[in-house]
Amino acid sequence: MRNQRTSKLLTRLVGWLLVIAGVSVNKWTLEPLTDDGHIDTVIGVLFFFAFQWPTIFVGIALVMGRSIFKYRKTVNAFVAVTSLVIGVALVEGVIRYVRVFDPFLPRPRTYVGEFENRESRTFVSDIHTGWRMHSENEFTWSISGERDSYKSNEQGFRSGWNFEQPINRKIIALIGDSFAWGTGVGYEETFGELVATTLGDNFAVYNLAQPGFGLDQMWMSLRHQALRLEPALVIVAFIDNDLDRCFYAHRSAEGFNKPTFVVENGELRPQVGNDRPNGLLRFLETYSGIWTGLRRSAVREIGFSYPVGEWWSLNQAVFEAIVADARRAEIPLLFVRLPLREPKDFPSMHRLADNRNVALLDLGGNNTSRPQGIHFVDDSHINEAGHAYVAEQLSSWIRENRPVTE
Repeated sequence: MRNQRTSKLLTRLVGWLLVIAGVSVNKWTLEPLTDDGHIDTVIGVLFFFAFQWPTIFVGIALVMGRSIFKYRKTVNAFVAVTSLVIGVALVEGVIRYVRVFDPFLPRPRTYVGEFENRESRTFVSDIHTGWRMHSENEFTWSISGERDSYKSNEQGFRSGWNFEQPINRKIIALIGDSFAWGTGVGYEETFGELVATTLGDNFAVYNLAQPGFGLDQMWMSLRHQALRLEPALVIVAFIDNDLDRCFYAHRSAEGFNKPTFVVENGELRPQVGNDRPNGLLRFLETYSGIWTGLRRSAVREIGFSYPVGEWWSLNQAVFEAIVADARRAEIPLLFVRLPLREPKDFPSMHRLADNRNVALLDLGGNNTSRPQGIHFVDDSHINEAGHAYVAEQLSSWIRENRPVTE
């Protein structure tokens, strides 16, 4: 009898704890755990129905004991639902607070029309590419404790040349993100300028790269900026993260909207406001690490090896659009995959380059014999040694393949 009474007391105690948990988990208690400190009404209602009702119901069932056993099937169903919800909640909590699961942390996409451009002392809005440096401006950034100066020409690019002035040299147009732009190093130490120095006085490298650019912005840079220079060669220098940026219509770091595209019937078209997902998908993108891991991280990882999934299909379409524009202009094109700290093979990109008969210099794979210490210790960008390494590989490729004539 004593064991039965103890068992009943423990069961009722668990029941009351579930009731308290169900009541406690609400909009006001959950908001401090979110990234922006806010949960809108729809999300609050979703939490109420998905967590509170099953939890409270099971708690009441345990408190009432035998008197509710005649609804055993209903109780079992709610117990199963509650167990699932609590399990998901625990996994989400572990993902959010254990940093080893960083790839699973929610990174909600941004869509056309969600944000306004903000004022910036370093960048200005560009109708074609999203942003560029202010014209003839100079500012400093600190990387790894060192302050470097960044100066722009009249067109708003980090270059020693004003692109509109006549020049008696063959032009190599360099397109890319902050790696090619040269975050953390002086202008003379960037791999673009080192290539120009190595090739000699007959060549000039026009650096069109801008910090934060995605592969889609590089396409727009080629179409609206590089081709009008009538270059002898276009180099598209990218890192793997630039492919992720194709899914974002706004960059919070720079504070500007950017061109973003979707694939429809096998063709690229600009993203519009109606392309935003429904409320449930938006909620999962914003708050769920499990959703991020499955849709973003897992699909992305598969895309590196196999040409399937949303991540790969969008970037393949952008890649092919870059190739098509360069071929229409009859300008040689070279893709350069720059090295990240951890090397990673990219079979899908190699197959695509082979199938489209386009040059790809991959410096980011496991098979490259790159030197050690080519990245900043506390920053992901390549340092002076990294730029020298990339410049050496690029210069060797240009001399060997001769895409430009002397």
